[in-house]
Formats: sequence, structure tokens, C-alpha cells
Amino acid sequence: MPLASRSVSSEETGWLERATETLEPLVERYTRLRGIEHNGRLYEHMRLRSLYCRVATLFGDPVLPPATTPDLRTQSPLNLRQVKKLYIDSGYYEIVNLIYCIFYLPLVAYLILQGQTVITLYATAWIGVHALCIVLERYKRALALAWLTHQHSQSTWDASSPEASPHSAFPAWMHRWYFQPLCLESEKLYQALGTERFRLFVVWLKQLTALNPEAEQPKRKIRYIEGATPAHIEQFLEETRISEVTHVIGLLSLVPYAILFWRDATPTGMVTLTPLIWGNLYSTLLQRYHRVRIARILNRRRIRTT
Repeated sequence: MPLASRSVSSEETGWLERATETLEPLVERYTRLRGIEHNGRLYEHMRLRSLYCRVATLFGDPVLPPATTPDLRTQSPLNLRQVKKLYIDSGYYEIVNLIYCIFYLPLVAYLILQGQTVITLYATAWIGVHALCIVLERYKRALALAWLTHQHSQSTWDASSPEASPHSAFPAWMHRWYFQPLCLESEKLYQALGTERFRLFVVWLKQLTALNPEAEQPKRKIRYIEGATPAHIEQFLEETRISEVTHVIGLLSLVPYAILFWRDATPTGMVTLTPLIWGNLYSTLLQRYHRVRIARILNRRRIRTT
């Protein structure tokens, strides 16, 4: 997906390109699996397998076979496209969780200075959640790499099987009343709110942090939707729903801090909270913006076919 847009100047695009040249080697070095991580057994010895399976199921991801039973790799119903996507995207999700950990540090430091013991522990617990997500992404990356290596050694790198429409994790009423774009929602509204700029930032960050499962090939351009089929579109829409609910929960988790800082009239506290609000709020808006854009495309298709 291109970084350029009519709403973003060429100077800004040039700045992103320069930032990419500087940051890409650092990201590659950071996300690279170390020798002890390569087969994923380290994380299974840490008893993370059960948690990984639950999180993967919760977010609608396919579950990779464990490192301790390599025979399951040949019996796995996964296809090549799925595993490649898991591997490519794991760098992005790891970096995003790292960013949230960093965003939390000024807030925790301020709460410690204010002697807010209970809410400091609450904030520290959320840092722990994001740190655990980082570890899970590295475990998932190790499993994906092991699966891809095994498939390559077995010469089974054939075409992926056709995609089936995903089963939604949400009840029908949420699709009708919550996830459905409202009449007041439009592309112009979200662009006026700055969501298009945030979208371009996310595209840039995804491209920057995308991992390459084929070292001999150039890194591919990131696309939100893998194809134009109804199954691919529905898969993308389901991803937006899961992401939106995740970030809404993230926003709700910030309410205790906001209440405390509002009650005590502490603007410094609100400043430390701002990056977390910004990240979760715009990530939520972005998912609704995606669905508004998809709805417009689907409506055009319906008009052409009628």
C-alpha cells in the first residue's frame, strides 16, 4: 500500500523514507530471533504454550504446532499464506507492544512520585500485559519460522488452499448495531479528525516492521487486504473488529487514571496519559474508518452488478 496521499505532502513522505532508512536496520536487529529462541522450546519451557493457544484463539489466529512435537508440522491444517502472514506481522505487533510499554513509563514514574501505590501497581500490571505480548510474539515468530523451515525441507511450498470466510468472534447484534458504520460516519469526517494521517503512519510502521520470511527475496509491500475475494474482505473486516474491541478495552483501562488526575487537578498527570489515549483512540477510529471505506467500495460493486 503506498505511503503517498493527496492529504500528505511530499516533504512528509520524504521524511518517512529517511526515517525508514535509519530505523529499518535497528528494527531488524531487535526483532531477529536469538539462537536460544530459534526452535521455540525456550518459551514452552516457560509454560507459555497454553497462554499462546488461548490468545491465538481469542484473536482468531491459527494455532501453530508446538516446537516439542515437530511431527505435528506435517499434520497441521495451516497453509503457507497463513504462516507467512503470521511471521511477517509478528514484528509489527511486537514493536507496537514495546511502544505501549514505553508510553507507560512516564505515567508510572509520575504515579510513583505522587505516592499512588495502588494505581501504580495497576499501571505496572498493564506494562506486564504488553511485555507478555512481546514475549508471545517472539514465541509465535519462532514457531512460524520452524514451520516454514520444515515445509521448505519437505518441498511442500505449494500454493495456498482457497480461503474460507472466517467465523466471526462477535454476536450478530454487534454486527448490526456496533460494527455497522453509522449514518454520520464518512471518509470526510475521519479525514477531518486526522485518521487518514494516522492510517499512513500505521502503513509506514507496518512496512518498517514487516519481517521477511524469504531472505533471498526483497521484502514485499504491506497490504491491508490480501485479495479482492469476499473471503479476503471479510477476513480483513473481522480483523478490524477484533482490533477495535482491543483498543476500546485499552481506552477503558485508562479511565482510572483520568478520574484520579481530574479529581486531583493534576495537568502533569494528564500529559503523561496523553500518548496512551492518542494511541488507543486513533487505533479505534482507524478500524471504523477502514470499514467505512470498505462499505463504499462494496456499495459501488453492488451498483455495478444491479
